[in-house]
Amino acid sequence: EIIKFSLASLTGFLADYIIYAIMLVLTKNLVMSNVTARFVSAVINFRMNQKFVFKSSDSTVKEAVKYMILAAGILAVNTIMLKILAEQLGLNKMLAKIMVELLLFMVSWTVQKFFIFGRRQGK
Repeated sequence: EIIKFSLASLTGFLADYIIYAIMLVLTKNLVMSNVTARFVSAVINFRMNQKFVFKSSDSTVKEAVKYMILAAGILAVNTIMLKILAEQLGLNKMLAKIMVELLLFMVSWTVQKFFIFGRRQGK
């Protein structure tokens, strides 16, 4: 399951990273770039994780609401961490993005596995 999650996450990350890079060039605005990229990747990740990774048959609406809460929380933490690394500590914005995404990867998997898609031990 973690391998499938990693593959789905990589797909979402690639979309996220490409959109983030394009938006940074176009707007020079880290927050706008991150929010736009995270929104698109959240849609991709939700559908892939629901159908491919966790093979959930529960209500899509119920899971989507829980996923939106997770995505909003990760977006907030992600953006704060990016601002600290890139604007406060002077790290390259593209490198900072990769670092932040890697740090939040396991948090996202754990929440999705146990709380969003309901895959608990023995299920």
